[in-house]
Amino acid sequence: MQAAAATLTSVVTAVVVALVAGIALGALLVWFSSRAAARVPEATIGRRLPAVAPGLRAGSVITSENTVVDEVTLAEMTRLLTEGKRLEATRLLHVRTGLTLLAAKSQVAEWETVLGVERATERAHAALRPLDHPEVSDAIAEQVRELLGRGKTFKAMKLLRSRTTMRLTTAAHYIDTVRRHAM
Repeated sequence: MQAAAATLTSVVTAVVVALVAGIALGALLVWFSSRAAARVPEATIGRRLPAVAPGLRAGSVITSENTVVDEVTLAEMTRLLTEGKRLEATRLLHVRTGLTLLAAKSQVAEWETVLGVERATERAHAALRPLDHPEVSDAIAEQVRELLGRGKTFKAMKLLRSRTTMRLTTAAHYIDTVRRHAM
């Protein structure tokens, strides 16, 4: 009876060890294959890639392994950003470098500022919104500009809301327009 119990215990132990080892081996295999697939660059055949200007190479994008991103990826990111496709540029950097999406997003934002690319939505909104508003007098506009110049956005918003009948979104749009015209 004890021999049968010992044999059963050793069989159960062997099965559990084999199961855990199989799961661990499968997880490692999946992890290695996903890493290999992430390093395969997207095909760029047939596309005309803009050259990266020598001055922009100084502001190059750094990956998580502290290596500089290759010029093909930078050229592709530059093309996507100039076309206003920020999300695609973030995905491209994420896939080609292995950066997390959050890190890739911040790197794309930094590269966007290096390039000096203005987002398409900002251009469209700036063109649609006039700077003057019928309720805002010259004195109020000057006070708003002064507050914004000192970095007091909330006080500028409060001033607009208290002295006019502007809604919150309208006041926010007005402040954005004043900022944009001040640049």
